Amino acid sequence: MPRFVAPGFTLVETLAALALGGVLLMLAVPGYRAWVADLEMRDRIEALVVTMSRARSEALKRQARVALCPSSDGQHCATGGRWEDGWIVFADHNDDGDRDDDETIIAVEPPSRPGITIRGNKPVSQYVSYTSYGHTRMANGALQMGTLTVCRPGSKAVDVVLANGGRVRVDRTKTTCGRRKRIARDGGTRAMRRFRGRNMRFRQPPWAVEPSIPSAAPLVSLAAGSRFDPSTMRIATRWSSQ
Repeated sequence: MPRFVAPGFTLVETLAALALGGVLLMLAVPGYRAWVADLEMRDRIEALVVTMSRARSEALKRQARVALCPSSDGQHCATGGRWEDGWIVFADHNDDGDRDDDETIIAVEPPSRPGITIRGNKPVSQYVSYTSYGHTRMANGALQMGTLTVCRPGSKAVDVVLANGGRVRVDRTKTTCGRRKRIARDGGTRAMRRFRGRNMRFRQPPWAVEPSIPSAAPLVSLAAGSRFDPSTMRIATRWSSQ
């Protein structure tokens, strides 16, 4: 009778396939993580642009001030300028850039993914306010223009620029976002502490030390046969009384 052989893989073939799959997975994971990180940053950039455009449209429609500000609870404006904690859009009836309990909330944006930071320069660090004409103005009436920078360690920083007239544009920079320097407890950086340590260990070389003169120097003088010995870096002298 013919011998029946069941279809399948041998142990060697299975191990080879697993090893090849492991290598391919190791090569694909870093690229996948970078792709996900890029998508998360794009989400925050688009959220900022869409939110500012909506706030401008609401201000034109309501013919009143509409502002947005960073908020961690979705109800009140935060003072730390951490836009990555989320933000709110509200009708600013008293034109102060801060939400009161009686002011209507138009939209709420959730926090960013861990690792992403969104910080603005001074004009837009605390709020962005649109007038009934669609222009951005500070609470004191001054023109409001500024930049919100979206960053993540290892990625290129992206600037969301609030231009004159209240319109928004996105600028991709060549600056790589880095980690903050760890500050030592005494207020200096670790590099400064190492520098200070090297200075503490510095000693003047022997050849830079001037030869000392005996206490009887006023009574003696160097003889004419004095010579300099380069091997010991010292002066060989014969002392003679005057």
